[in-house]
Amino acid sequence: GLGAHWDLLKDTWTVFAGAHRGFVPPGSSPDTQAEFSVNVELGTRVSAPAFSGQATLFYSDHQNLLGADLTASGGTGTGDLFNGGASMARGLELEAVTDLLELTGADAFFEDQKHHMPIRVSYTLTQAEFTQAFESEFDPWGAVEVGDALPYLAPHQFNASLSWQSTTWSVDANFRAMSAMRTLAGQGDLLPSESTDACQVADVMFRWFPGDHVTWFSGATNLTNQTYVVARRPYGLRPAMPRAFRMGATVEF
Repeated sequence: GLGAHWDLLKDTWTVFAGAHRGFVPPGSSPDTQAEFSVNVELGTRVSAPAFSGQATLFYSDHQNLLGADLTASGGTGTGDLFNGGASMARGLELEAVTDLLELTGADAFFEDQKHHMPIRVSYTLTQAEFTQAFESEFDPWGAVEVGDALPYLAPHQFNASLSWQSTTWSVDANFRAMSAMRTLAGQGDLLPSESTDACQVADVMFRWFPGDHVTWFSGATNLTNQTYVVARRPYGLRPAMPRAFRMGATVEF
């Protein structure tokens, strides 16, 4: 691998680039070949006292793509590796982080305690497709044509988190969204029988720190009890986790 970065403005604005040659050993199967990849990225990063952000372009090229026979993917569970063809993935990653109280100067209103309100927003755009035609006994691949999109890879992924933190407690909220994705390699419009559902999920968590060694917590995941398909393997439709509540304590010595 090789990486480089340039400080356009000292400690504030940086441009970076990198290239990496990847390798995955083929395992013990006599007919399986090693996977090779070339991964390239180019990005910029901004860092200030109350704000930081990053934007990254990436590109990956894979040869002899490796899959694994796992029970979780509907296989027999042997763990044996097998080859697909060639594929490429390209995309964009964006991330921004700030402390709203520090950014707006509102932290001055909390003189008795130090309060923070960090917010983090990220987005990933990914386009991945096979660049070689082949036939595979692995069901999600099957008979692949050049240009078929890779299965189980969402084109759009978004996440936002907001917290209010003090010295004795914190409230954390998280929102994540994902576009529908293919469950079989293919091209064109998504078919309901060969794709997952788009989803928007919110979680919340409250934490209390009464001392140096104990943290009490309570919260909920999938707060709105969204129902959506996350997979079609193994053995048919797989739903998302329903609304769940949890409460407990963590003790550290």
